Amino acid sequence: MTDDISSIAYHEAGHAVIAVILGGEVLSLTLEPDDVETLPERAGEVSIRWHHRGVSKRELIQREVITCLAGPAAEMIYRGEEVDPQSVAEWRYDWEIAWQLSGLLIKAPQPRTQILEGLLAELCRMLQRDACWQAIAETADQLEAHETLDGDEVHQIVARWIGEAT
Repeated sequence: MTDDISSIAYHEAGHAVIAVILGGEVLSLTLEPDDVETLPERAGEVSIRWHHRGVSKRELIQREVITCLAGPAAEMIYRGEEVDPQSVAEWRYDWEIAWQLSGLLIKAPQPRTQILEGLLAELCRMLQRDACWQAIAETADQLEAHETLDGDEVHQIVARWIGEAT
């Protein structure tokens, strides 16, 4: 699988839009990540703040896991390909974070893998809904055009297509 700027923009937009829907505060979204020496596979980055008030630790972990998987899900839809996210080098970081976080809730590897794969399939269905996909597409288009978006821009796009998510 090769990276192109549009695929990366859709990938990062998937993370950002789902984070907003799940109550996260997107701080920034960029195609120019700072830590490319530390994590060279990353071609984009979204910075998210999760608010803990009124949310259990379990629910917060679940939201973070879903947000990690949302980038690969959005990119799969954009590319029109169903791919095992574990097999795509560019998605290794997303999968590893989802794997580690979900390990706080599910210790056994086989059930954890099955749950992550099920979440990914459900995310793909959710992201393909018109309003959600429009929010991702507009976010990706704006990201591709400007290379960096601040969180307010992302939240405005999501509100325009989906309504106030938080």
